[in-house]
Amino acid sequence: MGSGVRRQCSGHLAGDQGGRPDDGEHRRRQHHQRVFSGGTHRRRRLRPLRGLQGGGRGTDPRGGPGTRRTQSTGQRARAGPGGQRCQPDAEHGRLSHGSGPSPVPAPTDDDRRPDRLPALARLSGIVFRHRSDGHRRRRAGVHVRPEAEALPAETPIRPVNPATLVPLSPIAVTTATELDEAAARADAALRSPWTVDGRRRAAALHGWGEALTAHADELAEALVTETGKTVTEAHQEIRACTDALTYNAGLARHLGGVAGTLPDGTMAHVTRQPVGVTAFVVPWNWPMLLLLRDLAPALAAGVTALVKPAPQTSLVTRRVLALGRAAGLPDDVAHLVVGGTEVGRAAVSHPLVRAVAFTGSTAVGTEILQATGAGMKRTLLELGGKGALVICADADVPAAVAAAVRATVVTAGQMCMACTRVLVARPAYRDVLERLTDGLDSIRVGHPGDPSTDMGPLVSPAAGERLAQTLADARVRHDVHGGRQVHLDGLPGNFVRPAVVTEVTPKSPIVQRELFAPVVTVEPFDDESEAVRLVNATDYGLAASVWTRDVHRAWRIARGIEAGTVWVNGYNHSYPETPSGGFKSSGIGRTRGLAGVEQFTELKHIHFAVPAASEPA
Repeated sequence: MGSGVRRQCSGHLAGDQGGRPDDGEHRRRQHHQRVFSGGTHRRRRLRPLRGLQGGGRGTDPRGGPGTRRTQSTGQRARAGPGGQRCQPDAEHGRLSHGSGPSPVPAPTDDDRRPDRLPALARLSGIVFRHRSDGHRRRRAGVHVRPEAEALPAETPIRPVNPATLVPLSPIAVTTATELDEAAARADAALRSPWTVDGRRRAAALHGWGEALTAHADELAEALVTETGKTVTEAHQEIRACTDALTYNAGLARHLGGVAGTLPDGTMAHVTRQPVGVTAFVVPWNWPMLLLLRDLAPALAAGVTALVKPAPQTSLVTRRVLALGRAAGLPDDVAHLVVGGTEVGRAAVSHPLVRAVAFTGSTAVGTEILQATGAGMKRTLLELGGKGALVICADADVPAAVAAAVRATVVTAGQMCMACTRVLVARPAYRDVLERLTDGLDSIRVGHPGDPSTDMGPLVSPAAGERLAQTLADARVRHDVHGGRQVHLDGLPGNFVRPAVVTEVTPKSPIVQRELFAPVVTVEPFDDESEAVRLVNATDYGLAASVWTRDVHRAWRIARGIEAGTVWVNGYNHSYPETPSGGFKSSGIGRTRGLAGVEQFTELKHIHFAVPAASEPA
């Protein structure tokens, strides 16, 4: 935000060429939020929260100093696929995705349950079987809930490379007993020096950012392999993570309180303290940034965490947390937990968890809010979006269209802040439509690891099938350009061309629904008030963009739009200094900025009744 505030004057606004893709904000909502899918074999069926995604204990075998490489209590290595015993990585300092067998189709329900990921694998590549008999040892002082004992261990999960459809390394799933242990350890860490030593928290966050920079190539490769995003976007995500950690390192020593004398002469102290153990449920599309965007301010506030990544991206999440521990993050401050329905529900509803931060679909966010409401838990939700880009008649049309093209194909459209609607002043409609169509036609669809690629694959075959059906229905009612499948030699993943849809109405399903795909609709408007009405015509209110050279028009439209973020002459400009969140069905609460840190604190008033001074003799 800078050190000063510049006064705006009337006149023209320069067109910005757009910004770096933000948060991975990210998702075919229904993918990274329906990860709570539970398996079919259960002793006890629990109502699933379709989007929660699990994780396992925070110890990582390859994390360097401060991490354990001992086998977890009650676990034994077991044979992997094909009957062969899984072996640890030859090089413990790097992620191992494994070559896997020949390409196989991804699970048909992959969008709701991107293969589950590891839990407490203490050695990379080793699959552990949790003993369910009464001989399983427990750490002293860890309370085990009776219902946790009734939950059977789940089979290991294997994420699939979206581009090649080759399965990656299998990872074991955390049991509910281990989740209890992780929650107990995180709760105990709240009474450690971590919560009161701002210097230590600042040093750990700053060092973590430096570690991510030092391992950027390794992490970028992992992001490309696990999400299908382009290598260029992967490096953007890593830089944004470092920025978030560095910024929040400064805030770790900023939080304080106020004190004052009341009218009756007594003293009031108002202070902030950590909200408590917080469960972070993170989507697959921007797995690092959407974790650290929320976790960094939370750690700056002194909380401890259970981190539950999407199964599809638990490998890279495990590595990121290991780098944090190597940089000075105490072992018990952040725990990785991985699993399905039962583990996800247990993480959100665990009695020791006092807050939940979730990024995902509105449907799943609603379910989580119902679950957390029963325990009166602090809940931070960033949910679905239907990003609209408004182009006024006086706008810099080439710059506006270029921004719209980039924002449509970011993460192959699988991002909550992606541009999904372009609203154009009627005099400029034909020009904008032609430029937008040409721009999207020129997008290079290819291998995400190639630096020249503009857009990689959709995350799964299920996502591809869903998009194909959506566009087939749209072709009956609207004009659709593009959207066809792209067949690439040696890459069986779900690659598609971006699509432009016209001749729509505000009530058209393709306008109202979040598609989580590279599809943009184009609608004309006649005046400013109509533009605002069109933007606000959906249930979402996450982000929007206005393009004009008139500062007064920019202010009028931006103020009328119901969205947590409105960019003027730009798109996807996101910084750790500026709060982010949604209106309406796009979420509750704000992350980033000082508000993001305060989100994870409780405000407390401490009152001192000061005795009156005694009269002198």
